[in-house]
Amino acid sequence: MANRNHTAYFYEPGQGPRPYMPFAGSNDSDVEIISHCINRTDCTVEMWVTWCNGSQTMLCSEYDVQTVKPNKVYEYWRNLGGRFSTTGLSMYHVFDIIDECRSKYHVRWTGYDEDEATWESKVKIKRICPRAVLDWRYCKRETVSTLTNVV
Repeated sequence: MANRNHTAYFYEPGQGPRPYMPFAGSNDSDVEIISHCINRTDCTVEMWVTWCNGSQTMLCSEYDVQTVKPNKVYEYWRNLGGRFSTTGLSMYHVFDIIDECRSKYHVRWTGYDEDEATWESKVKIKRICPRAVLDWRYCKRETVSTLTNVV
């Protein structure tokens, strides 16, 4: 049976186990998503990923594949006519936060690219995905720290 990798969402930023994605260092042209499985209970998708000319195959969460090979995920759904029309899943999971304004976060959703990101209230995102908020704050703090060291 294939390895199943699941991301732990509630570890502190930079800590906790991260699933090993052996194809992460492969060229995009050597990696292919060959099929997917829908979990209708928690509205998530797992993807069968192959690399090394098809000699290696692994079942991974869509989130984890998007983390290391985002363009492959977007291309896969585009070729099938779109993620929503293919899966029928109407519940979305936060992939990451890409911007913020006073009371909202600009959220990219798992399985969707930045063009389909939406502005959502900070209160909502803190409630449904505190991990994304921690990651966003951590990234902002690291960016400020880097900029301060440069100056």
